[in-house]
Amino acid sequence: MSNLIKRIEIESKKEIAKFKRQLKEEKTIDDILSKWYYKSLLTPTTVKKEWSSLRELKDYLIKRELKREQKKLDRQKTKVSNILNSEKNVHSITINVEWKRSATWGHNPTATAIINFDDHTRQQLSSGSIGGCGYDKESTAIAEALNKCNELLKKMYSIKNKKCNTKRNNHDVFGYGAGYGILPYFEGGVGTSCYYDIFNKLKMEFKRVSGSKSFDVYVAE
Repeated sequence: MSNLIKRIEIESKKEIAKFKRQLKEEKTIDDILSKWYYKSLLTPTTVKKEWSSLRELKDYLIKRELKREQKKLDRQKTKVSNILNSEKNVHSITINVEWKRSATWGHNPTATAIINFDDHTRQQLSSGSIGGCGYDKESTAIAEALNKCNELLKKMYSIKNKKCNTKRNNHDVFGYGAGYGILPYFEGGVGTSCYYDIFNKLKMEFKRVSGSKSFDVYVAE
């Protein structure tokens, strides 16, 4: 079993223990049902149920939370296993960012990442158009494209999987922009400059090689 999966299991147990502690502090049925998180654990049928006691409701919510947390844990474990077992290795990446004018949001970027593998095959991944305002849209587009590549995430997971790194913050391991929680990823909205340090930790050089008002081109190799 990988160190990452062990850490995910430990954190899952901590979340359950935290839930039980918080639920224990609730004194009435009405107090519980007034809180959105507890209410989200109820089914359409049990939302309308007349609970006979506080203990009955608490026992039910614990069972529901255990089930929810187990599903989340299973998804994370499957994701980690699939990514760490990816067979191909990334050789280089070319990222094309195309900017198009939007009447509502100004210029919107679309990032297309061309992943070149060491077996001479390649994969093309796109972010789709990134709209909105008030945040860095270019890094959001690039992150959305890069996070679709399991083989690139494998590089991050392999480093985080080292026993000395599993308890460390992703920003401490890779630099700012490497995500929150146990599993690292490329954050969006952080500025493309963050990726220089992250790729450096992955033993790759990230650089901007071309650009204009309508496009930018980055490579990592």
